[in-house]
Amino acid sequence: MFNNFSRLISTMLIVTCSQIGLANEVQQQARSTSNGQQIDPSEIPPKLLKERRRSFKYEVHYKLEEEVWDDPAVQSEPRAQFMWSGPETDKYGEDNKLGGIWSMRLDGTDLRRVVGFDVLYTPIKGSFNGGVSFKRSLGGGRYLAYAILTDTPQGGYQHERRVIDLETKEVMVIPSEAFGKPEFEWLNDHILLFVDVGVSMMQFDVKTRKITPLSENKVFKGLKIIDYYSHSGGKQLLLRAKNFKTGKINGYIHEYPSLKLVEVLPDIGTMAKNGKHWFRKPSADAPSWAKSSAYSFDKPNAAEAHYPRRFYTDFISFSALDFVITESGGVLRMLPKEGKDVVFDVPGPGSVRNLSIYNYDN
Repeated sequence: MFNNFSRLISTMLIVTCSQIGLANEVQQQARSTSNGQQIDPSEIPPKLLKERRRSFKYEVHYKLEEEVWDDPAVQSEPRAQFMWSGPETDKYGEDNKLGGIWSMRLDGTDLRRVVGFDVLYTPIKGSFNGGVSFKRSLGGGRYLAYAILTDTPQGGYQHERRVIDLETKEVMVIPSEAFGKPEFEWLNDHILLFVDVGVSMMQFDVKTRKITPLSENKVFKGLKIIDYYSHSGGKQLLLRAKNFKTGKINGYIHEYPSLKLVEVLPDIGTMAKNGKHWFRKPSADAPSWAKSSAYSFDKPNAAEAHYPRRFYTDFISFSALDFVITESGGVLRMLPKEGKDVVFDVPGPGSVRNLSIYNYDN
């Protein structure tokens, strides 16, 4: 879980899609615009820069628009969220009036700023690890969890865990002394899970401000927790963990908040955000070109789809059958055998990092 803090996420969001899918939708919007029709600024499509044998490259339309977290237009569909310095510079200082955390729809439209550096640097300034996904809470996305690198009295650095209330712009600092990646995951609209020193799963309640070392509960004895996910709309907690006694990695479903064990699954690999699928190595009956296969809870031993890419645990997947978002800077709309990559580039020299998605539960 702990990566080198200097690793940065690349500038582009990469989307894989069918040639009759997103690429054609974007081009259709572009034709409507060129024909002189009136179009809402939030609907202005990205500009096609280049088409290659395996990809389309687009530049996202920029205009400084602020996101309102509870705007129905924002909450109506999934969005990509990322750190970006804005179109004029690649600097992340508090004097940057355009940069901060931004979001857009997954088709490359409706780019909006979520929050600026003036709020992100509260109460003290630090730097950012591009390998940490900044996560929005479920059920509307009012709260935003992020981490900032601050100095320690010993001369080192630590990831200071913070939560922003996007309604009030209050910044909550979670007491922690961890240098590694926090691995944020929201269980519901107010319970946040994260990693701390020596504890693989901590719980923070933004309403009570209470912290609980959840992984130390006796129900998890004998397990090394690798990953954790919200499941069934926050009613369940899904773990990917190694059993010390058997040496096997399995999936464990627990009721929340009772933590009662409900089901043990075979190794679930990389979980999809739709709560229905996960990626794992190719099944025995997979085609020779397959590098990954998608499985479901209904049929955990039978692959539902195959992919020509290998998905590791540092991939954030939206749906095993539709979208995959990588921590290396990409948003992928994936079909098993065909389709071109659609690359969304942001204008200017600034890079895109700290990528995540939200509203996937709506």
